[in-house]
Amino acid sequence: MNKLIAVSALMVAAAPAFANPVPNGTVPEPGVLALMGAAAVAFFIARRMKK
Repeated sequence: MNKLIAVSALMVAAAPAFANPVPNGTVPEPGVLALMGAAAVAFFIARRMKK
């Protein structure tokens, strides 16, 4: 159940960034940045719930 929540949160966080790509070549790209941010949040939530 927790993995499902994390995956859905990841998709929700990444969707706007992939829907509106920035035309100038920013590094890292918004989609990558959103994915990394969402993955970090999901990782910390999973770590918190393990304890």
